[in-house]
Amino acid sequence: MSVDRGTFDRRKLLAAGAIGLLQSSCQVSMRSRIVGSDHSLGHQLRDRIFPAAKPGPKVGTLIIGAGAAGAAAAYTLRKAGHNDFHMIDLAVDPGGNARAGHHGELSYPWGAHYLPQPDLTNHDLLAFLEDAGAITGRQSNGAPIYNEDYLCHDIEERIHYQGRWHEGLIPWRSLDKTTVSEVKAFHAFADALRSRPGKDGRPGFHIPLDLSSQDENLLKLDRLTFAEFIKGQGWTSPFLAWYLNYACRDDYGTDWQETSAWAGLHYFAARSGDGGKVLTWPEGNQWLIRQLLKGIEDKFHGQELAHSIKRQGKGWTVESWSEASQENRLWQADRIILALPRYVIARLL
Repeated sequence: MSVDRGTFDRRKLLAAGAIGLLQSSCQVSMRSRIVGSDHSLGHQLRDRIFPAAKPGPKVGTLIIGAGAAGAAAAYTLRKAGHNDFHMIDLAVDPGGNARAGHHGELSYPWGAHYLPQPDLTNHDLLAFLEDAGAITGRQSNGAPIYNEDYLCHDIEERIHYQGRWHEGLIPWRSLDKTTVSEVKAFHAFADALRSRPGKDGRPGFHIPLDLSSQDENLLKLDRLTFAEFIKGQGWTSPFLAWYLNYACRDDYGTDWQETSAWAGLHYFAARSGDGGKVLTWPEGNQWLIRQLLKGIEDKFHGQELAHSIKRQGKGWTVESWSEASQENRLWQADRIILALPRYVIARLL
């Protein structure tokens, strides 16, 4: 059979087919979802529509909240020989912002994904890391030797700026002299704060936060925004503004114009371990949660929303809605530990 080339052009046909394939591939959509706490369950704390509570367990200690703070509380109780405790959280799994996702043998963090190497004064954290196998020994000066599998090897982080890659978050080679001067001045300022104690002898900024100085000259920084403080020092570099804003958004989830100067400086001045080195795992800080709860996983009750806490005699009663069993239950506890954000605690007490 003959074909008129005027009505059939093989190249045009192939091109048309290729365009069709490209168009169809562009229309493929990826399934996605926002992970984290169940907001619909959390909103019941606002609405407070619950049936009468049924009698629930009696425990020595009830931990409310199963993020890093709650898991650390459970670990501490177990280490001290106190096993009469339970822990509840509205999430399905423990971990809070340190939870992770899994796909086959792959794991990936949903939130917190590294731990700054602690300084030698953070005895409790160092003891836990030793217990968990993250520290395998000690150097002659007492400094820890970390499991190499948990160290973040080069390259730790890079930034693409003005058409080229730079190691670290500061593209020194592409910055003008004024910007370099301001960035260095800020880091020198943060370094000085790190080594300068408050009037009470405590470090000005420290991890854990409660060990930070209560010096009023430092605490008054909480009444300024980080942006106001930096501009008050005469630092006006757009890059420095971007860099510090990035740090606030990364650590606090807020813009530097919404973050206090104290909190912004704490990010840079509180870490006094090995030069800002970190420990990390494929699943992020969920690894730490698993180590904290090893052997006491049965103490955790997920999808459980505490919505009423009352003092009763020498103990406490806690009403919680169990999404799994669809019932409102009444816990009785000698003690409670509130491992929750303060704005949530304000609605419970």
